[in-house]
Amino acid sequence: MTRKRKNRLPLFLETSGVIYELHGDRRMRAAVSEATQDGRVWLSNFIRMEYLRGIIFNLIELYFLIKEEDTVHDALVLWTQTKVNQPRKYILVLMTISQWITTQEDWQAHEKTLRRLGEQIVRLVRCVDELYPRRIKDDLNCELAKVGFPHRAFSEEMLLDFYEQFKNIRATIPSCHLCVF
Repeated sequence: MTRKRKNRLPLFLETSGVIYELHGDRRMRAAVSEATQDGRVWLSNFIRMEYLRGIIFNLIELYFLIKEEDTVHDALVLWTQTKVNQPRKYILVLMTISQWITTQEDWQAHEKTLRRLGEQIVRLVRCVDELYPRRIKDDLNCELAKVGFPHRAFSEEMLLDFYEQFKNIRATIPSCHLCVF
């Protein structure tokens, strides 16, 4: 006698779930992990694009701001003043984090900090794609969702290429239905 397998529909993870899984505290990560452990989770191209646009694109901008500034602390403070359109309490948290970062080992090693951040950016995109390999095509046909990193060791050129490709798609009128909305 064989067991009948329940036909369960796949779960479609939304942006907050992806963020909780990769950036959340232990409870958030555990909740997403428990909800997705049976492997029936799919990610839409739209949600991947939202993650790239909301997190990765901004981290790349932060990377190059750090590169331009004299110190990581200065770059993070400048970032909060020019890029963060949030209530003051969030800005203060980011400014305080910059003080914490500068207490870490090798905090004055500007190039080491940039390399670590660059590697983390690439790792985050690869992690999303590894955690959620099942991708559902959506009717938006989002071109931004297709941007990624080649599978090789980190280089600054990878960030530049990603950033330029993302900006070029946004600057043109893409064939997807997302950018008009």
